[in-house]
Amino acid sequence: MPAKKLSNQEIKALAPGNAIFSRADGDGLRIIVDPNGTKRWESKIYLAGKEIRIGLGVWPEVSPDEAKGPCPVPRRSPRGAGS
Repeated sequence: MPAKKLSNQEIKALAPGNAIFSRADGDGLRIIVDPNGTKRWESKIYLAGKEIRIGLGVWPEVSPDEAKGPCPVPRRSPRGAGS
């Protein structure tokens, strides 16, 4: 069953504990809650069979809609790629 999409209200209600924990939002996206109360977005992708985790920013500066949407800044190609 796919993860339930998180709302701002649900994220705000996530209280920090003694350890880092996360809540899935689906499609590899999750919010991570640190013991100090920081809530940050992370996306998980697979590249060449390896799991890569990409930080997308801190909530509430990055809203759920922004975290779920396309990257607002074009990603550069690795040096020498295509030239």
